[in-house]
Amino acid sequence: QDLLRGTHILKTLAFGRKSQYWDREVLDAYRLQKLQKLIHFAYENVPYYHELFDSVNLLPSDIISLNDINKIPITTKEMARANQKNMIARNINLNSYKVKKGKTGGTTGMPLTLYKSTEARDFTYGAYYRWYDWMGVSPMDREVRLWGDSSVLSSKKSIVKQLQNKISNSLQYATSPPTSKVALLSSAVETISWIF
Repeated sequence: QDLLRGTHILKTLAFGRKSQYWDREVLDAYRLQKLQKLIHFAYENVPYYHELFDSVNLLPSDIISLNDINKIPITTKEMARANQKNMIARNINLNSYKVKKGKTGGTTGMPLTLYKSTEARDFTYGAYYRWYDWMGVSPMDREVRLWGDSSVLSSKKSIVKQLQNKISNSLQYATSPPTSKVALLSSAVETISWIF
C-alpha cells in the first residue's frame, strides 16, 4: 500500500509496535506533545476551532496537561456538518494527491464528509495492522472485511483497488443497504467460497 499510495504505513506500524510498550510517563508525555501540536494547528489554521476557542477565551498555550482537553467545548456531528466549510484547514490543498475525501458510515444518521491527509491515513492503517498483530493475523493471511455502507467503499472497481485486494489477499464486502441477515450471510458465504 505504501508504494501504491505514497504512504508510510510500515514506518508508522513499526512506531506503534515500539510505543505500545512505553511506560505511562513516556506515553503521557508523547500524548501531551501531540495534543498541544494538534490544538495549536487547529487554532492557527481551522476557522471553526479558532472561533470556538475564542468564544471560551481559550488559547493553545492554555493546554498544559492532558486534562486540559476538558476545557475545549464538545463539537457534535451536527455542529461539524453545519460548519463543514469552516472545519477545513486553510493551509491544506484539498486537490492534493495527499488528501483523500471520505465519509463516515452513516449508521447513526447522515454520513459526515471527512478529509484525511497521508499522515492521518498512516496512523489509521498503522494502528489497524498493529491490531492485527494483537489478534495473531499476518498481513498476507486471507481476510474478508464486512463493511458498513457501500457508499464508504470506493464506487469504482479500479485496477489499483483490485491490485491492492489481490496483494493483501483480502476482499471488502458491503453489508448495506440493509437486507435480511439470512440473505446477507448467504451472499457473503457464496462470495467468500468463490474467492477462497
